[in-house]
Amino acid sequence: MKLHLTSGCEKNSPSSVERVRCKAFNVTPLPENFCSLEEFWTFWDTHSTADYEDLMEDVDMDVNIRSK
Repeated sequence: MKLHLTSGCEKNSPSSVERVRCKAFNVTPLPENFCSLEEFWTFWDTHSTADYEDLMEDVDMDVNIRSK
């Protein structure tokens, strides 16, 4: 899953695969783009990431934590 904030607020409708997936899982389609951070926050304030876990990708990252 990738977050795209668009400057022109160009929203794409969900693909046919996404519509079938959402119907099967009874969830709202994940927007292709968010026009603003407020729209992003509103969506995730009212939806669970658990409903979209199958769309997420694993990410490898290193974290360097230093204590004082």
